[in-house]
Amino acid sequence: MYYIGHYEYESYEELFWFGISFTLFNLITKEIASQFLRLALLVYCAGLLLDIIDNFTDGFSIPLLSFDTSLKNIGFLLISFGFYCMITNKRASITELKKEVERRRLLEERMRYEANHDAMTGVGSRRACFEGLQTHRFDNQWLLYLDLDNFKQVNDNYGHHIGDEVLIKFTQNMKEYFGLDYSFRIGGDEFIAYINAVLPDTDEVRTALLKGLQEYKINVSIGMVKVDPTKQADLIIHDADENMYGDKRGKSLRSSARG
Repeated sequence: MYYIGHYEYESYEELFWFGISFTLFNLITKEIASQFLRLALLVYCAGLLLDIIDNFTDGFSIPLLSFDTSLKNIGFLLISFGFYCMITNKRASITELKKEVERRRLLEERMRYEANHDAMTGVGSRRACFEGLQTHRFDNQWLLYLDLDNFKQVNDNYGHHIGDEVLIKFTQNMKEYFGLDYSFRIGGDEFIAYINAVLPDTDEVRTALLKGLQEYKINVSIGMVKVDPTKQADLIIHDADENMYGDKRGKSLRSSARG
């Protein structure tokens, strides 16, 4: 029965590990751009190679071969440190990537919000209003087209900064009465709101929207139309706009009659 000698066994074992290490070195050289890790593997392979040579040089004393164990140990430590640095760098890259993804998400949310909300008043924008109608979000509701009467006189008599405050107050009243999701600004002093009701009471709506604004002697013309999901959004708004002008003409006639 043949027994493999202790030193011969160690030589083959070290040849095996040298092959594994050298193969790994080649793979890392191709796939990983880490000069430090390449050097660490090269040092470790050099130690294995000296160990193998030492096993096959019986009786010969070569001073360089005495560094085999030291090189292997140093190489192993360097490899461990190299992988630790890689993991740390990857972890930092992943953290930075997550931050960038979050920044992009917040930016997209802000852009979406700005596109769908009026910058000054915070109510929905014209775009959001039309999209809501086109997607039948407001079916079975009344659409109210609102236009501030005498708003130009507010800007002329009090200044544009007061005019802005009037618009902000008016839209606050809208949000309180209709709700934020049902209040929209589609022009300078033109607004749209939606309400679920059998038939909205225009006098009640007008009183609620002008709360706190009586001193500026403004009024609001209201055009109502029942939302019809079979009609296009612009036609629904056009009908409400026509009804609003009818309300405006009616108030003007009543004022003339009283005068």
